[in-house]
Amino acid sequence: MKKIISNRKLTTNFWLYEFIEGALMPKKAIEMNWNNIEGFEKYKIQQMAEDAQCIRNQVNEEFKSKNGNKEIGIMITAGWRCVEWELYKGRSGKGRHPIDAFDWRPSNVSAELNDEILKWAYDKWFKRVGGWNGGFAIAWANREDKDPKKHLWGFAHHDRRGVVARWTY
Repeated sequence: MKKIISNRKLTTNFWLYEFIEGALMPKKAIEMNWNNIEGFEKYKIQQMAEDAQCIRNQVNEEFKSKNGNKEIGIMITAGWRCVEWELYKGRSGKGRHPIDAFDWRPSNVSAELNDEILKWAYDKWFKRVGGWNGGFAIAWANREDKDPKKHLWGFAHHDRRGVVARWTY
């Protein structure tokens, strides 16, 4: 896997590779991303990082005191995904991850605070009026089901499409 782009800091807390490799993306997806890196647009990843930074700032403003005054991170579980990966997974290839989407969840928090933060995000952005002006989705935590394909910690999805879209996983 040849990394032809150097990692660099995009915002105060986010680095380029977080959006190319994602913390929970399968190794094959990461390899495919690097093999198809010419398909990603740097300015869109910069915009995603700025959105993620804004989310992180808001989460810390709202919840840091509930976390023993320790900073709450935002883990990018999946960022940019090449079209080839999307097709490999049986998807249309026309989703938002090859364009301008990222999935995230809080890090450095308890399971309970994780759930509270995701509930807050849902309440804040799921509304079509006054909420996020793009795509937003929630996968609720499911710690009872030990199937690794289930969302044990849950996550939120943000994308920058020009229309409001909402769903749950």
